Amino acid sequence: MFRPDSVLKLKFTAAAFAGRQLSVYRSLQNESSFGSFMHLIDVVNMEDPGPEKLLEAYYDLVHNLLGIDVPASFSGNTWQYFLADFILRDENPFSRIAESVPFDKIDAGLKLAAGADLANLYSLAAMDPRTIRHMVKNRIRDQISGFTDIPSLNMLPGWDKTDPNTETTPDVNSTPDDTPELVSRLAVSEDWQSLLPDLADFYRKNGAGIFGSYHALRWVRSKGTGWFQGIVEPDPVTFANLFGYRSERKIIINNTEKLLQGLPANNILLYGDRGTGKSSSVKALLHRFGSMGLRLVEVSKQELADFPKIIHFLRQRVQKFIIFIDDLSFEENDSEYKYLKALLEGGLEAKPQNVLIYATSNRRHLIKERFSDREAAASSDEKRLQDTLQEKLSLADRFGITVTFTSPAQAEYLAIVDGLTKQAGINIPKEELHRQAIQWELRYNGRSGRTARQFVDWLAGEKKKRIF
Repeated sequence: MFRPDSVLKLKFTAAAFAGRQLSVYRSLQNESSFGSFMHLIDVVNMEDPGPEKLLEAYYDLVHNLLGIDVPASFSGNTWQYFLADFILRDENPFSRIAESVPFDKIDAGLKLAAGADLANLYSLAAMDPRTIRHMVKNRIRDQISGFTDIPSLNMLPGWDKTDPNTETTPDVNSTPDDTPELVSRLAVSEDWQSLLPDLADFYRKNGAGIFGSYHALRWVRSKGTGWFQGIVEPDPVTFANLFGYRSERKIIINNTEKLLQGLPANNILLYGDRGTGKSSSVKALLHRFGSMGLRLVEVSKQELADFPKIIHFLRQRVQKFIIFIDDLSFEENDSEYKYLKALLEGGLEAKPQNVLIYATSNRRHLIKERFSDREAAASSDEKRLQDTLQEKLSLADRFGITVTFTSPAQAEYLAIVDGLTKQAGINIPKEELHRQAIQWELRYNGRSGRTARQFVDWLAGEKKKRIF
């Protein structure tokens, strides 16, 4: 019979209990990496699991943990990172309450349950790779004679970026730039329960769940169900990357600041010529105000019918939201505009104070109008046809603010080129630069901020190509 080291046996037994004694963070059980970890613990604790079952469970865990994207500067092991990262991004009763009230105002019973969960999660995090590998090898050694003659069993792979057969001591004093500070503290702490106030403070500052993990999101719909999906790498554009249209962008920034301050603010329609930076102006808000609680939620025209559901979710959160509808326009037979109209006007349900709509469009009148519509209005027997026509045309008027982006004059276009060129570190005589910039806009997409950027990108590429 197998006689494991008594301390290791107790550790594995305790882990089996800890993984099933979660209340607040119980949704951890839905994570595949956690499931494979608990399965391996259960197999190791079996009286006679068999080497095949042990190896299958071990390699399943390795497969899952190797798929986790761990920051390069993280000082702990992948399993620790997985647990710590989950704690920070999980949406549960404690994180939701901590998001909106100070720690000392949270119910004592809820804090007790969350603290107990953290203690259990630490006992799981303490199961380091070497301990797990050692236990698996011991169990297989007990059941296979000649174990030392099987190289593949002596060299079980690990899941960490470091050598799996060496131990590393984390630097307690270092805080990796690409790792949340609290994740690093959890990695080196031996008392996760004591960090409960710090965890509540993290939720308070950053938010809970998906709205704490992502500043940019999109609403996704499939098979009759809709949900929020976090955008891992949002457009990096900032206002420092945008040139021209300063007065237009100032209106948008001022209105957004009112939203963040809890003051009355307006929905905005950004209307104008293509390539003038309408969408970029909205995206840049995220990088200026994301750390202050602003979230950008992209909703397509096809999902406008889900507005009541979207608003229901957002009104319950402490963050401020801009629903971003890009390139908004409707054909004459589209009916989705009615959902937008209802939201802009408001119905029986009060409009949430933490949500605004910013939409971009190349059309001043968002619903396509034909001359035949006016002819029909003049000749039709329907008394209210003109009212219907006016309802379509006045949709844009229901936005509180309309900001117009027109194609730049040549001097403005060249000023944008100058700014982008300087930012890119390209040195070229101004006369030659302007001559090429004018040729570019005549040859390609016309005069706009987008054209200016495309020209400067081409110029930068040509410069680098000559180096090689």
